[in-house]
Amino acid sequence: MNRSATSSGIAQSQAQVQQSQAGVEQSQAQVQAAEAQVQQAAAALQLAEVNLAHTTITSPIDGIVVSRDVNVGQTVAASLSAPTLFTIANDLTKMQVIANIDQADIGLVENAKSVKFSVDAFPGKDFDGKIEQMRLNPQNVQNVVTYNVVIDVDNPEQKLKPGMTANLTVTIDERNNVLKVPNAALRFTPQDGGGQRTGGGNGNGQGRRQSNGNGSGDSSQRSGSGSDVQFAPATAPVLDGQTRIVWVMGQDGKPQRRRDQGRPD
Repeated sequence: MNRSATSSGIAQSQAQVQQSQAGVEQSQAQVQAAEAQVQQAAAALQLAEVNLAHTTITSPIDGIVVSRDVNVGQTVAASLSAPTLFTIANDLTKMQVIANIDQADIGLVENAKSVKFSVDAFPGKDFDGKIEQMRLNPQNVQNVVTYNVVIDVDNPEQKLKPGMTANLTVTIDERNNVLKVPNAALRFTPQDGGGQRTGGGNGNGQGRRQSNGNGSGDSSQRSGSGSDVQFAPATAPVLDGQTRIVWVMGQDGKPQRRRDQGRPD
């Protein structure tokens, strides 16, 4: 009987030990689960802090707010492109004029010496600018091709405002102390006593054809040095090597030809 009781007590003690070990392992598992929940809570806190930081929108530059496109509390949905919230001007004392130059004039603008423009807000006042960039992207509006030319303008008094319409005057070339004649004078050709027009016109760009007594002719006028002279049409610009004829009244009361800035022909 004693041996049987002793064996039963040992078995019971071993069962209690196993039960205690199982409780320890269960407690360790609960500790590990709690540590995992702590890490999960820390990750959720970090995500919430990042989302909170995204609610504060910081301007990339310092400047003046020109326009606000959203209101306080408005939901902004950003898909593939970020929406515009504010339009900010960096420095209103340094502005740019975006000019639309026709393709027929873009070649002359490349050699421009100065640019002046005016705005309707200040009539009679001219602003000076400088060509900074000529963009190569063409703009086609109703089959009219134009190019954007960026003009830098100093605006220390901040008279110029964003969005104003500017009327530009581009100076391509400049001459001082030059006699001006009307364009109609370039198309004038006097008549002789018989009602025939004299030679040396401007219309065909090569001079008028003159015939001598034997019926032969010369298709171009020649200057005193014997070199060929090409006459530019009255409605076209004067190219290199071309000239124009202007008739003036001489001291004898007869018309005389003048070319090359008033020098005698």
